[in-house]
Amino acid sequence: MSTSVRLYGRQFEVVRWAAEGDSNEQIAARMGVSVDTVKTHLRKAYGRLGVNSRAGAVAAGFRAGWLR
Repeated sequence: MSTSVRLYGRQFEVVRWAAEGDSNEQIAARMGVSVDTVKTHLRKAYGRLGVNSRAGAVAAGFRAGWLR
């Protein structure tokens, strides 16, 4: 993953909350959207980050330095 990869706002939010351990249901409640919408944001984030899992997205965020 390149550190120059950028996530759009909602994509970043769902990855950040996933890193905090929130479930898709919890993230959906925070955002006021459906669980399917959360899954869509996650899938798009995976694609931009070049990963294929929630754990991969979180790890990529930590490596890039935008998650702590």
